[in-house]
Amino acid sequence: MFVGACATEGLLDANEPFQITSVKVSAPAPKPATVNLPEDLRHKTLQQAYKYSEAGAKKTLRVTIGKLHIKNPVMAWLAGDNNHMIASAEVIDAATGQSQGSFKATAVDSGYLQGVGGAVVAAIDNPVDVEQRLATQLAAKILEQIYGTEHSNGIKNRVPTKTATPRYPKAYVQLKRDRECELKLEMKKRQETSHEDIGQQNIRVPDYCRS
Repeated sequence: MFVGACATEGLLDANEPFQITSVKVSAPAPKPATVNLPEDLRHKTLQQAYKYSEAGAKKTLRVTIGKLHIKNPVMAWLAGDNNHMIASAEVIDAATGQSQGSFKATAVDSGYLQGVGGAVVAAIDNPVDVEQRLATQLAAKILEQIYGTEHSNGIKNRVPTKTATPRYPKAYVQLKRDRECELKLEMKKRQETSHEDIGQQNIRVPDYCRS
């Protein structure tokens, strides 16, 4: 069974109680993903699953991240674009090991306008933050496609009794600083050496990026 991104009916019948007790995400994720993305998506998807149901037949969810696109701010003045992540998912019955269906899910972040304004906005938005937002959106979309939009709307305020605990390979503080330095240094070099119009705004490179 293949469910489109605009599906209103769930992959499984929500009237027959079931719960997703395990989420497995492919690793490593495709570039330009950080090392944390598979775990971030696993954690957020499982937490979403607890919100939907904590009773019924146990299911395992297998997720493969097929694509991650994050707009490069160095090129943002050339064309408008958006950030997006695409994944395929499969629901497995824990008791029998049989597949109960698969589908694709897509998360789309706000697009950048073409031109200098777009480059400035993209530069401010750390790609690691973008990745985390996309993972949050994708986790919600995956569960909505499993249970259906109507059921999803009915549990928005439910607070689960379980809490999924993330096991990130690397601290997000360091990942964000590394990416910020990489982008700021790249944009500063481009501004100083190229003839392309990336605006007159001075790009400041933090001192900690020079060490």
